[in-house]
Amino acid sequence: MIRYYWGRFWPFLLLAFGIEAVENLFTVFFEYRNMDFGVIPLLKTAYIFVTEFSITMCYWLLPYAVYLWILPRGRAGGKADRWITCAWFFLFVLANLFEDVAEAFFWNEFEASFNFIAVDYLIYTKEVIGNIYESYPIIPILIGILAVSVLAVWGMKRFLVPRHGEAPPRGGSGAAWCCSCWSA
Repeated sequence: MIRYYWGRFWPFLLLAFGIEAVENLFTVFFEYRNMDFGVIPLLKTAYIFVTEFSITMCYWLLPYAVYLWILPRGRAGGKADRWITCAWFFLFVLANLFEDVAEAFFWNEFEASFNFIAVDYLIYTKEVIGNIYESYPIIPILIGILAVSVLAVWGMKRFLVPRHGEAPPRGGSGAAWCCSCWSA
């Protein structure tokens, strides 16, 4: 059973870890003058990275795990399963890339991660969006993010769903149990 879920989750984990690692390496490359490379600060940074990564993956993989758990055995690996898995992976890649690209531009302008400056984006939405459209080529950036997301799904499609469509055995009413846990 663990093998089945691992087989379904590893493309998500691999891609997310790769995106986050690249983002962090770019940050180190551009901000190395302002960094403390001592053991304790690096351990703190690694702890924050692992914690943030784990929480993010829980948000994305928990709904997918519930879907896999309530998926009838006969439907695993079928057309609908492939479509839903590819659609979820597409949204996953799109959201992660969008967030990382937005954070890179934010860092470039304010030399900080998303913080209270972003509250202005919520309060003065119209003005801020107008300024963003004036300052950055938004349409080409969004098209690039969309294109990379489509290419990621196309490249990982054969790894997202097992070839034989084997679902793990489970006991009891999985749908009822998941719904009760999800609503708690």
